[in-house]
Amino acid sequence: MRKLNYNHQDQWKKEDRTTQSPILIEKAELEGKQNQVISRTKPYAATEVHNNLNNLSLTANGEIKSDRRRFQLMEVHFHHPAEHRFEGEVESRVLEAHFVHYGSLKQPLVVSVTFKIGPKNEEFEKILDAMEDGAVTQPLILEELIPKTEIFIGTSVP
Repeated sequence: MRKLNYNHQDQWKKEDRTTQSPILIEKAELEGKQNQVISRTKPYAATEVHNNLNNLSLTANGEIKSDRRRFQLMEVHFHHPAEHRFEGEVESRVLEAHFVHYGSLKQPLVVSVTFKIGPKNEEFEKILDAMEDGAVTQPLILEELIPKTEIFIGTSVP
């Protein structure tokens, strides 16, 4: 798998199964495409925080259903700036969260949520506090990090 150069994102090829990440999400590719909508069946909560020096990750639990199969949330980790880009956006989004799930046969399903600068998110502030403390001292309910609109597998629609 070839490494992509963040300084030349205009030269990235669209996702073609030979490039894992990052990808340029083209709006034309999303329009009219049948995306699998997922639904949360158990709330998302973080139980541990890990400061890995180069990223922040959370041990978490929760569950989603996709294509009549259940996937357990195991981890959430963050990328700054966001890994993926959206066609037509000049700047990368400020942050991207990857919600890493596994099915009963250990098949992975990753839901990506990108963030723009906006109003303060109180739940994310709790995550940052937990990172500084090195431990989860208050409940971290991750629902506030998920958009209230539809979620699509493999994409985050702007």
